[in-house]
Amino acid sequence: MLGVAVLLTAPAFGGEPTAADRKEAKRFYAEARKLHSEGKLDEAVERFRRAAELAPTPVTRLEWARGLAEQSKLVEARALALSIPAMPVTATETVKSKQARREAEALGKELGERIPTVTLVLGPQAGQEVAIDGKPVSKELLSAAIALDPGDHVASVRVGDKTV
Repeated sequence: MLGVAVLLTAPAFGGEPTAADRKEAKRFYAEARKLHSEGKLDEAVERFRRAAELAPTPVTRLEWARGLAEQSKLVEARALALSIPAMPVTATETVKSKQARREAEALGKELGERIPTVTLVLGPQAGQEVAIDGKPVSKELLSAAIALDPGDHVASVRVGDKTV
């Protein structure tokens, strides 16, 4: 499986966001909801991301994951959704956040069932370099199912100066 990195800021690792961070996160979240309702998905997802990074809550991260799923970025959306139930529970956690945790778990499972995989089977040629969409694939992942977002992909194998 290809790895997916989710950028998380200090608040995501247990540091408390400042009052200014929370205020800015609420502004980004409100903007994201408005943009989403206007059909501006790319801008909405970016605002959800910024809100979740400033002041991470299960609700903001769930909306970010849902937006990614709408963009067909299923691998990243699933990783994000599955991270939500493990977020630390705060003393001020709302009922809405508790519900978001449950919904995130269900979303992660549902996305897992929708994510296509590909298995590359190659001969034992020494020195081969394999890439999918220009990103190197580790030797450990060869012959294993690799999760990919829906859509067209290009797999390439390079041996010496020849690429196929």
